[in-house]
Amino acid sequence: MDGVPQDFIIEQRPVGAGPLRVELVVTGAKVEPLMDGVQLVLENSGRKIAYGQLRVTDATGRELSAHMEVLSVGDEVTSLKSVEGSRVGRVTPCAPPRVSEPLPMVAGIGAHGVTRPAVPMLAVVVNDAEAVYPVRIDPTFSDANWISMGGIPGANGGVSAAVVDGSGNLYVVGGFTLVGEVITTAIAKWNGSSWLALGSGMNGPINALAVSGSDVYAGGVFTTAGGSAANSIAKWDGSSWSALGAGIGGGVSALAVWGSDVYAGGSFTTAGGSAANYIAKWDGSSWAALGSGMNGYVHALAVSGSNVYAGGNFTTAVGGAANYIAKWDGSSWAALSSGMGSVDKPSVSALAVSSSGVYAGGEFTTAGGTAANFIAKWDGSSWSTLGSGMNSNVYALAVSGNDVYAGGDFTTAGGSAANYTAKWDGSSWLALGSAMNGNVYALAVSGSDVYAGGGFTTAGGSAANRIARWDGSNWSALGSGMNDPLGALAVSGSDLYVGGAFTTAGGKVSAYIARAYLPILPALSVLRSGTNVMISWPSVDTASFALEQAGTLAVPPIWITNTASVTDDGTNKSVTVPASNSAQFFRLRRP
Repeated sequence: MDGVPQDFIIEQRPVGAGPLRVELVVTGAKVEPLMDGVQLVLENSGRKIAYGQLRVTDATGRELSAHMEVLSVGDEVTSLKSVEGSRVGRVTPCAPPRVSEPLPMVAGIGAHGVTRPAVPMLAVVVNDAEAVYPVRIDPTFSDANWISMGGIPGANGGVSAAVVDGSGNLYVVGGFTLVGEVITTAIAKWNGSSWLALGSGMNGPINALAVSGSDVYAGGVFTTAGGSAANSIAKWDGSSWSALGAGIGGGVSALAVWGSDVYAGGSFTTAGGSAANYIAKWDGSSWAALGSGMNGYVHALAVSGSNVYAGGNFTTAVGGAANYIAKWDGSSWAALSSGMGSVDKPSVSALAVSSSGVYAGGEFTTAGGTAANFIAKWDGSSWSTLGSGMNSNVYALAVSGNDVYAGGDFTTAGGSAANYTAKWDGSSWLALGSAMNGNVYALAVSGSDVYAGGGFTTAGGSAANRIARWDGSNWSALGSGMNDPLGALAVSGSDLYVGGAFTTAGGKVSAYIARAYLPILPALSVLRSGTNVMISWPSVDTASFALEQAGTLAVPPIWITNTASVTDDGTNKSVTVPASNSAQFFRLRRP
């Protein structure tokens, strides 16, 4: 699969005894050792690139044991292989494509004797005793699930929210100023093949996103969007930002769209220059308060039919009691019975809508005056408990058909063990296997699969670093996952997008944002038949892949799309090309 190639090919076995040693001169960056590798800190931007998983293979595909060493300026270094005339194995660095911030490494084989480097260096030490050359060294090996998102991977700051529009475009927001190779502040768009800036972005953080047709609404704590005045909320129409009137007089933390109306909730007390306490509506031309609003922050919004539900840490709506949750029917607020309570600081932090009602999760132990531990359901007229609920907070909810999935920091659901995630089937709670060993902050549903993200490192008793998939009966890891927690998930077709505080995904550098390809990756088969060669691959889930070929893998490899006719028998696709005496390399590439 394509990505940012940073591997090196040692074409011939160097002379000398001992393991192979390839020294990488680092320019434009500081080198720092990590527990599981090394980290480069780029001088110009301060961006950190972690190399946490090393893979070395020989000509037969066998993996060789290897490790990386940091050689600081002035350190004493004794090379283990010599460079004597033409017998030296040639090092071919597979350089990355031209990018705005070059990756700062140049390769070479060290000489005999003791040296003291004048610049920072990395050394890759390989046990090549039984290797068949050429040997390929890949310091950014990634798991098959995780694939490139173009150019320099990831962002230079955390990603806090992600949303996908009807065309499959991904929008992400966070504390970044650079995504991939694109300079953009706080918000960016991924169109399936490249990152795009949305004008010059915002001058402050974005906390919430909502999509309506081709329009994207962003809310947060900013005063400009695209360089023009826009107070805490703005609309992107596909080509430019526009303010929504005079905007919001405070922070926006939640957005919801119903028809042509946009609802905003947060910590503000004015909208469009007029009083609007913590919630307001934009009808396309002007702001309107929703009655006298709330007396506390609104953290979550959900739309069901013509009703808008708001959750937060308020206790009144339009002057009447409405504890932590309320409903707006288009003309007036209504309390949902007596709301939530019975903890020191109750709050509703997650809302999910199903055909039978609205589910609320958060930090509370009563709903409508009845015991309801951390989760409850509103059916339009009354609250109902979901069994005995959880023993601690619910942070995320997702609905799939008649099932409701919950994630949080709880360890029981319905009185039985359920570690950090559980399913309500309409009548009882079910544990999802042995589940996780740490908090779940985000959930996403794709078909019959449920994806969970958070701060855990195991799922179902097996290693699963911060992300895992539940297929209805078992948990499975997505490669080697992330190196730090994540809090945003979005599914678009066969892609899962993940945002959070991590810097690697599947062992590959991918700071704060990553993409996983959900189906099993296809494998190429090459078969000689007389004077021809047939290249084949599975038919299923490969419509977006193209067959490419190159005459050499030496730098720079030039991959061109194979234009031969593709035969598809429903099981396999194949291309037949004439055999040649020169080497030919083939790959399947998905943009």
